[in-house]
Amino acid sequence: MIRWVLMDCDGVLADSEPISARCLAAQLSDCGLRITADDVRRNLIGRQRAVVERALRRHHDFVLSSRFWDDFVARREVCFQASIAPVPGASELLKELRAGGWRIAVATDAARDKTQRNLTRIGLSGLVDGPILSPEILGSSKRHSVYFLRAVEWLRTNPAAMAHVDDRRFAISSARRAGLSTIGYVGPGSSSTADAFAPIGGSIAFALREVLKHLVEASRG
Repeated sequence: MIRWVLMDCDGVLADSEPISARCLAAQLSDCGLRITADDVRRNLIGRQRAVVERALRRHHDFVLSSRFWDDFVARREVCFQASIAPVPGASELLKELRAGGWRIAVATDAARDKTQRNLTRIGLSGLVDGPILSPEILGSSKRHSVYFLRAVEWLRTNPAAMAHVDDRRFAISSARRAGLSTIGYVGPGSSSTADAFAPIGGSIAFALREVLKHLVEASRG
């Protein structure tokens, strides 16, 4: 029976990815690389810095300066402060999950402090039961199943008692390899489509209000 729900933050709870994409595209443009926000969101957002740097070198022959990330983070923080919002239905879903007896933790590949600030900004931090799980404490990213196996240990439970909701195919794939139930999210705020999740299985939610239904079905199964 599922007891813990691991919620991704960016693109699932916080409508942050368009903001990050615009800021990263603008920062790259200021440094001499012309790239659109759509290209950034499709190919770079949601990936760790080392992966982004390798992609820029490989596909654009572009090397970031030593100050790039500090300048980008400062720029993005100003934009988050001004305009970040919850994904439609996020607050309602978390309240329904808590009322139904599920416990909630946030599982992210982003920095914990950034995630905590954004959850506070959009009014959701008080609706999360567990810690913010991230590479900083788990020693891995969601591209690897060990991330989720360590999350299981951290929460002192077992894979069959956990479900993960994410809008990234690689995260859903890793969670499934670790034995978790999964829900691929493709609704407002998401960067993915249903076609991306079809080959790897699991449930698909086109809106956050559908997540509860899939959790009930998975718990019965």
